[in-house]
Amino acid sequence: MDFYPDLLVISGQEYKAQCSASTGTILLPYKDEPKVKQGDVISHKTDAAEVSLKVLEASFRRIGTFTSANKTPHMLTMKVEVTEEAPGELKSDPASQSASVDAVVEEKELPPVTISLQQFIERLSMGNDGEAKDMVKKLLQTDGVTRLLGTGTKTLAKLL
Repeated sequence: MDFYPDLLVISGQEYKAQCSASTGTILLPYKDEPKVKQGDVISHKTDAAEVSLKVLEASFRRIGTFTSANKTPHMLTMKVEVTEEAPGELKSDPASQSASVDAVVEEKELPPVTISLQQFIERLSMGNDGEAKDMVKKLLQTDGVTRLLGTGTKTLAKLL
């Protein structure tokens, strides 16, 4: 049984790890400390694709983690979220509003996806789901949402 079945790429180097989609947590045993910090974007390789993950927290434990399946002396624990950024890419607008969306695909839970509110509206406007567009437009035009997110929500509603 492989306790670390997932493959991560950090700063161009591959590491075996254990990824928990439900909690957004990664456990990565290591001998030589990976060069990763909060805000970095790393890659999670799967059979089907490569997913970019933004590091929210990184905690290095320099204690023995020896087990029969693991012969490395240290453990890196990271909290991550799925991002559209490529590894090493910087966001153009770090102050942009964002929303987390949990998704279940083919009965397999994925980490939360974070996109800006504007990206969400733009993607929705390109689709054919009129009912969804109407519901989001009505939501964006409410006084409560305007107070919560600002007056730009009315402009976004016009995109729909």
